[in-house]
Amino acid sequence: MQGVKPLPKQEVTVDELQHLLIESMYIGAPIFQLNCAEGVLSYVSDLGHAGSNYVGFDLNNKGNYLPQVHAVIELFKSRKIPFCWICEDIREAKLALILGQLGFIKSYVFWGMSYDRCRLLPGSNDQVFAEEVSVDLLQQHAQTIADELDCSVSYVEQTLRSLDYVNEEKLRAYAVFLSSGEVIGFALMIEIPNKSVALLRMAVVLPKYRGIGAYQALFIARMLDAYLSGLESVITYAYEGTAAPILEKFGMQKHQRFTMYQAPEYKQ
Repeated sequence: MQGVKPLPKQEVTVDELQHLLIESMYIGAPIFQLNCAEGVLSYVSDLGHAGSNYVGFDLNNKGNYLPQVHAVIELFKSRKIPFCWICEDIREAKLALILGQLGFIKSYVFWGMSYDRCRLLPGSNDQVFAEEVSVDLLQQHAQTIADELDCSVSYVEQTLRSLDYVNEEKLRAYAVFLSSGEVIGFALMIEIPNKSVALLRMAVVLPKYRGIGAYQALFIARMLDAYLSGLESVITYAYEGTAAPILEKFGMQKHQRFTMYQAPEYKQ
């Protein structure tokens, strides 16, 4: 990388990172906005299952949850759309109790994490290498990615095309290869230039090739590009029992713990 200079960086405060970790979950192309409830963020796809439709409060909510929760429930119920609610564990402990009383079921736990001060990191080993590829390559392997993420192929395809409708963000795709050229994993990164951060998404490595540095190679490749783009920080969401411990070893810090609650199936 001799002779390549990164763009000037901008400072990002902890408060700004926390806002970004909330807001970035809702990047994409919602089918409809939740105008019925002030301060509610939403991402609603056309896939028809709860995990691909979710809502949550922004950081400006003062804790008056019940009216907004009922308004959101009525809206999704009237449109016959299953959904989940994302709740920040500490700040929204009261909300979690309300959701439980209304029949919401705890689905899974994940962490909002960041790597501040993007920098060049040491390369991985000579067994694998990762680089940016076309989104088309990931679309060709959508079924493989879905199998490893334990989700539907429709969800993967929705994610890969959702950024088509967003002007300010830049979607970048990555693959990791064996030295022989065989592709063994994939990942995404969404650059958010006006916020000086990059959002890491959807990193998977085929089970047969785990433990040889492939996941780390995907991380390093994306960190390098974020650094060269002049972005200050990298943020991501990671499942508590799987990706989060690995990313901590790479130097990412935990900021906020979230729980996703699935809404009950309301009878029409």
